[in-house]
Amino acid sequence: MLAVLIFDQLNDVVYLRCDHKFVGHVRSMAASQGLLSEAVVDPDQVAQLDPNIVVQLFSPLVTSQRIMTTQFNNPYTSVSCQDGTTVVFKEYAGYLFVGVGHQEESHLQRIISITIRIVQLIVGPCVTTLKKSDEKSSLLDNLLEAWQTLYAKEQSYLVEAVERLVVNAELSAAAVKALAAVVDKLKSAKDLTPCHALFFVRNKLLALYSSRSAQELSASDVLFLNLLVEASQVKSSDYMEDISPKNIAEIPDEKKEDDGIELDTSDSGEFYSIPNTPSLGRHNSHGEEEPEGKIRSCVLLLRTEMCQLTPHLVHYETLSDGLSLVIVSEV
Repeated sequence: MLAVLIFDQLNDVVYLRCDHKFVGHVRSMAASQGLLSEAVVDPDQVAQLDPNIVVQLFSPLVTSQRIMTTQFNNPYTSVSCQDGTTVVFKEYAGYLFVGVGHQEESHLQRIISITIRIVQLIVGPCVTTLKKSDEKSSLLDNLLEAWQTLYAKEQSYLVEAVERLVVNAELSAAAVKALAAVVDKLKSAKDLTPCHALFFVRNKLLALYSSRSAQELSASDVLFLNLLVEASQVKSSDYMEDISPKNIAEIPDEKKEDDGIELDTSDSGEFYSIPNTPSLGRHNSHGEEEPEGKIRSCVLLLRTEMCQLTPHLVHYETLSDGLSLVIVSEV
């Protein structure tokens, strides 16, 4: 079981990402406290997990954490439950980040730390944007999914380091020359001045070119730029289909809970979107396939010597199998 939740100052849910085991756990807790009627079986009525139920279940814990922080300056770092569930807490910009799972406390703390860092990249201190913008919340969801996959498979993400691809001098020089040519062409074609260009071969850095006036990219930002590229390469078929009343009707009754979310007994590792909550599903950003060859863009807040959160416009695209180009411009 694993879930990541973000609460605002009013204890409302800003962001929620969870797996099927968390959904089942929340439903059982809600039913035991009379917050959910198990007799209701109409899929049109209960095709989603009501975020109000999540708020009611977590409000005492969140309120207690805020009191311990403001009144006693001694906040909780984690809470261990009798059933083996661990809840960890971290605060950023007045928002409370909560991790819930059966993993070790150190691993949950790391997940929450990564979540905070990615939130800084995407929206900075304006965390409430995740609740209002489907695009931002979907981007966060995809980056967390990509990080979880790479963390389990790649040593560079396990130790949080940028791995360089070692090639011969001629190939390295040709790659840098190509990046320099891209930057020079964009300078004459765009109002924004590109300051960095990078080649990634899967999760390894092949070449980096920076203009003379550009501020140096930090190693953590280079790693997250690679994470952005890796997240964009996830096949849409790897994501679950959108859960709608029409799709719910097609699910066999024996495999369907009355919230319309399939809750199998296997540990598939899938993370689900819960309708009527702040845009959390992986399918939200993968409902339509991107046209091949289309350059994708987003604004990220990268760290520079002048400011901790400096807006940069990032263009990225996969040129061939495993080879990706990233162009970074200061806004």
